[in-house]
Amino acid sequence: MRRNVKLSHLRIGNTSPLSSRSSYYQFLSLYKVLQIHLPGPRVATWINAHADDNMPSVVRVRELRAQGVADLASYLYENWRNAIANVEREPRLNPDDVATRTRISQDLPIVRDLARTMIGSELLD
Repeated sequence: MRRNVKLSHLRIGNTSPLSSRSSYYQFLSLYKVLQIHLPGPRVATWINAHADDNMPSVVRVRELRAQGVADLASYLYENWRNAIANVEREPRLNPDDVATRTRISQDLPIVRDLARTMIGSELLD
């Protein structure tokens, strides 16, 4: 059952008409794939362990590391997942801001690749 839910969130994050118009919705759907399999803080450990394994997003991961982002899981959670899902929390996102849209378009492949990696490794188990 959980595998089907994860696959449906992966599909929603990649091909849904709503997600194709919203990088923010795509991010949330793909991040849910990770959280379903590893609820709570375990997902952060997994993200940090696998962030450098994924192509093509490893290029963006290296850019973030060069900018001083050591904990990629916290970066993704605080700057995107939490900020998108909880509008009352800081940092607040303005979906119409061009710089914000550019950043999420750069970071979205990271969570997409992580979700694919997680599902792929689970299917091999």
